[in-house]
Amino acid sequence: MRDREAWWARASLAVSVALPLCLYIATAAPGPYWLDSGELATGAYLLGVPHPPGHPLYTALVHPASLLPLGSIALRMNVMSGVFGALACGALAWTCRRILHHLGTPSPWGWIVGTLAALLAATSYAFWFQSVRAEVYTLHLLVASVAVALAVEMEVQTERPDGPDARLAYVLALVLGLGAANHH
Repeated sequence: MRDREAWWARASLAVSVALPLCLYIATAAPGPYWLDSGELATGAYLLGVPHPPGHPLYTALVHPASLLPLGSIALRMNVMSGVFGALACGALAWTCRRILHHLGTPSPWGWIVGTLAALLAATSYAFWFQSVRAEVYTLHLLVASVAVALAVEMEVQTERPDGPDARLAYVLALVLGLGAANHH
């Protein structure tokens, strides 16, 4: 039974991350885009400070992609937004599954609903638009999704006799602090 649960977990997370990632890479803007996209790509490439508040987490995480010898620098930065968006979809699928499992939904259905929720979010206009150009919003979605996932896990663990694992609170504080370094 545990093997089946592990299979559903791997399949759901793979689909929830891989499909949006392929979609975002295929539709990524090939060069600089309008609004803040060019400024953020330049700031990350040069390890500079884009407009206030500077977005240091975005700059630090996206800069290594600028060193890869694939396509234009702008394309690499645009693809990184897709990577962050796809990972946020995976966190959303996991969170939905965890909530449904806690409510007593049988395992395969929790994963199926979580995957469908992630794919629905991934293909919404706003989510997709932010995932194909250099912007801070998909990284912010990733940070927020991970924070919600940790909070849900802490809530689920309150039913344990010894309560939730205190380390989750520390990780949640770290994630929220990193989120403050990305977008206010």
